[in-house]
Amino acid sequence: MAGRVGFALSTALGMSQTLNWPVRQTSKLENHEVAVERLLEYTDKEEFPHEAEWQGNDKISESWPHKGELKMKNFSLSYRKNLPPALDDLSITIKV
Repeated sequence: MAGRVGFALSTALGMSQTLNWPVRQTSKLENHEVAVERLLEYTDKEEFPHEAEWQGNDKISESWPHKGELKMKNFSLSYRKNLPPALDDLSITIKV
């Protein structure tokens, strides 16, 4: 009797592993199909919004910008409203 129980358990575990392989393969196939669908969606120029073409005649001087700076005073930033600031009271000046 014990031999039959052992054989049944061994066979059940083997079947479980055997059935796991097609499930994994099906899941991989579905992931690859979704990736192709995304590529097709993002490359469809009629449906996916893109930036409009430049329509002006203005030319920007090659020397522009010849000087400038970026100033931030008492800058604070948190990832969410209820979290403490990740950046707190930051003041910097970046000169070009």
